[in-house]
Amino acid sequence: MDFGIAFSFAFQDEEWLKKIAIGAVLALTGIGMVPLFGWMMEIIRRAKVGDYSLPDWSDFGKLIVDGLKAMLIILIWMIPVYIISGCIAGGSVLGSDTSSDANQVLGWGLVALSSCLAIPFGLIVVLLMPPMINILADTDKFGEALNPVNSWKLFRNNIGGYLLLILFQGFGFPILVGIGSIACGIGAFPATAYAYTIMGNLLGQVHAKALAG
Repeated sequence: MDFGIAFSFAFQDEEWLKKIAIGAVLALTGIGMVPLFGWMMEIIRRAKVGDYSLPDWSDFGKLIVDGLKAMLIILIWMIPVYIISGCIAGGSVLGSDTSSDANQVLGWGLVALSSCLAIPFGLIVVLLMPPMINILADTDKFGEALNPVNSWKLFRNNIGGYLLLILFQGFGFPILVGIGSIACGIGAFPATAYAYTIMGNLLGQVHAKALAG
């Protein structure tokens, strides 16, 4: 994975300032994160074939559709996480009921069981979400992207690349946005748009190597 290209390719575009600014405005609105995510999907497609150009915003409708599809996949896989979290919260409340020993046993048992499920399922989501997004960007087939077997095959073909990507997503991405926030707050939004270009390029690079492997 070439981090140098991922961090620099956007600035090689003659209109990089305009394109990043549009992404920043969209990030500022909140709801604009949908087309911004779709913009990242197009960056993935280009990086996969070695095209490191920065997409424009002309086909705005497609960017919205792509962003919605990707976010829907994330939402579907997060539903069990929300259910498990709800069970942990509910179990904690029930376990705190000092008026009933039975409720306490049931509540803390529910917390323990839910916690045991949360760790492995959370790990599965973290590991398989990047290849899911790559499959969707590459094939535009929602069912194939949602299938964890397909994602596991890709992840297995480039374990090192995907792990580095996940580390950047967990640490590098927030750091970039945080640095932008120092610039009077408003800097967080162009930093977010720029971080999405990096993430999209890295996803594309990792996907290309996984397919080749």
